[in-house]
Amino acid sequence: MLLTKQGVCCEFPPGWLQVEKDYISNAGFTPANIKSKSGAAAGLCSWVINICKYFRIYQVTLLAFNDVGLCII
Repeated sequence: MLLTKQGVCCEFPPGWLQVEKDYISNAGFTPANIKSKSGAAAGLCSWVINICKYFRIYQVTLLAFNDVGLCII
C-alpha cells in the first residue's frame, strides 16, 4: 500500500484493478452500448468509468502536490 506524507492511501482498493482490466478495457463497456439493455445499467457503467478516471487523476495530483510539499486534503 502506498501512503503519502499525510498518510493518505493513493492506491485502488483490492479488486478495483481487476474491474478496470475486465470491464473498462472492454470495447463494449460504454454507456451508449449498455443503454440498449438497461438505462440503470448505463448509469452504473458511466459511474464505474468515471470513478476510475477520477481516482487515477487523484493519484497523480496528490502525489505531485506531496512532491512539492503541499497538502490538498
